[in-house]
Amino acid sequence: MSWSAVSGAVRLRVICGPTGAGKTDLALRLGSMLPLAVISADSRQVYRKFDIGTAKPTAEERARVPHFGIDVVEPEESYSAARWAESVPGWLETAWAMGREPVVVGAQYSASPSLSHIGHTDSRCCTPILCRI
Repeated sequence: MSWSAVSGAVRLRVICGPTGAGKTDLALRLGSMLPLAVISADSRQVYRKFDIGTAKPTAEERARVPHFGIDVVEPEESYSAARWAESVPGWLETAWAMGREPVVVGAQYSASPSLSHIGHTDSRCCTPILCRI
């Protein structure tokens, strides 16, 4: 599938829940059984050098299950849900090109209204399937 070829709704799997609930662990376990790619919706993991306190997956875990949206910007740069949403279509394209199904994992941006508007002005473009833990 390609983002540009999508004419209707895109159903994205979303794993969201409170901090420390095990969202990343669940995604990694699912990724060991299914060809998944994780799109991080965490507002802190996006920053490089924020390794302590953000529960970023290790390099080994990221090698097993590809991740997008981690270590994207330097700490002094600002980042927003809107900027995240602008990046998601490219991450989706890359995941699909790798033969992997994207799953959005996190609490911050996945709860944002921007998730339903990624890359489009039509609010019907994305219908998240929520899995709260």
